[in-house]
Amino acid sequence: MRSGRRLEIIASAVEELPPQYREAFLLRMVCRWSFEAVSREMGVSERMAKVYVARALMDIQHRLDVEEAAG
Repeated sequence: MRSGRRLEIIASAVEELPPQYREAFLLRMVCRWSFEAVSREMGVSERMAKVYVARALMDIQHRLDVEEAAG
């Protein structure tokens, strides 16, 4: 799969994430905030911020796997 297509799939997958997953993912992975800062901003525990990011990453990876399998 070409890199441009992968980026399109990732962008689409991020848009479709549940709001809390999306916010935590963007703050941590795009803005490069610490989990402590993400948890403070979102008003959740640091553990929950980590769970949100992990679930977002799993959802995004699943979407990539499905698209790759489809060809």
